[in-house]
Amino acid sequence: MNVSKVRIGMMICLALLGGILAQQASPKSPVSTGPYLGQSPPGLTPAVFAPGIVSTEDHEFSCALSPDGKEFYFTRQHPEMRNRVMVTRWESTGWTEPEMAPKAGDDEGMEPSLSPDGKTLFYQTWRQTPDATTPSMDIWTITRGDKGWSDPIHLGPPFNPGKSMYISVAANGTIYTTDISGGMGTGTIVATRLKGGTYEPFMPLPSIINATGREIYPCIAPDESFLLFMRANEDKTASLYVSFRTSAGAWSEPKKLELGLSIATMPRLSPDGKYLFFTSVSEKSKGDIYWVDAAIIESLRPKQ
Repeated sequence: MNVSKVRIGMMICLALLGGILAQQASPKSPVSTGPYLGQSPPGLTPAVFAPGIVSTEDHEFSCALSPDGKEFYFTRQHPEMRNRVMVTRWESTGWTEPEMAPKAGDDEGMEPSLSPDGKTLFYQTWRQTPDATTPSMDIWTITRGDKGWSDPIHLGPPFNPGKSMYISVAANGTIYTTDISGGMGTGTIVATRLKGGTYEPFMPLPSIINATGREIYPCIAPDESFLLFMRANEDKTASLYVSFRTSAGAWSEPKKLELGLSIATMPRLSPDGKYLFFTSVSEKSKGDIYWVDAAIIESLRPKQ
């Protein structure tokens, strides 16, 4: 037997086997092109968004799409690293493999939200401010400039320390968020305006919206004409509701969005207003990001 030939044959076999194992150990997401990661638009029945790319076997939740539609941010729970803000970008060769977002993904973080101009990213992260003795889960921001994203900036009062979660920004800069100062398990939807460079104290929305003390995760329409939010039900399910601004400036009686899922939470509108994104969680606490045609919202608008 020719020993050299045997060794060469073994080396070829090992190389082939190594390539196969490498492919199995680190599968790549399929490259996609076009708006919304090249996904077929949904109708009035919710569909999992970007399966195998955004929604995977991991736990994904809470998302935000940039105004130009070329960046998609979301939260993914890594077994070793806990929650991280992720991003995928639409480049000349297609959408990139999701990766931890610059700056925002450096530490444990979740629930990304973009300002209407796409220049500020809000997110919740476990960091310690220089003047604090212990870290807290607060709202931080990063801002986009000519040289990329800034270092994380602590948002300050009235949001922190540990006073709010989940940010939604109207076109005029008014922020809607959840006041959690009463402790986890409770929630009040509030609004705050930026005045003279400082955000005003939280202003709770009326009781027609904050009816049960379990209202969280607000999503405001850019023109503030309607508000989406989650309400936890007594049977441990959770539903999305919508309330419309009336001609008199009041809020209408919230109506439930019939999405066909026992848990629907963390609503987010696409910048073009065509789609509603949200998170659904299974009984095994496995989350996926869904989307549905925004016409489902308009179907609930009260007749004048």
